[in-house]
Amino acid sequence: MPVPRERYQQEWERRRLRNRVHLTIGGCLGPCALANVVMVLFDGRQAWFHSMGTDAQVVALYDWIETLVRAAQFSPPPAALAAYRFTGSTWEGRA
Repeated sequence: MPVPRERYQQEWERRRLRNRVHLTIGGCLGPCALANVVMVLFDGRQAWFHSMGTDAQVVALYDWIETLVRAAQFSPPPAALAAYRFTGSTWEGRA
């Protein structure tokens, strides 16, 4: 599925995150078996998501990012993103 680049950009600008959140759309992040991978790095913690190709997923991701920025601390991603989360480059325990 194609990456919804315009939606990522629109949400970033609409939410006025330009001076608080860095957005980079690039090539492969490493997990080659997965597509449309997003990595969020916040307060030294990583959260990786795969198959992020729908508008609803992008909105849920930005809703969570805004929650992190407002709280100024890391919190787990919401249920809407849980099925797409995986560990990318560090080991995290799983329930």
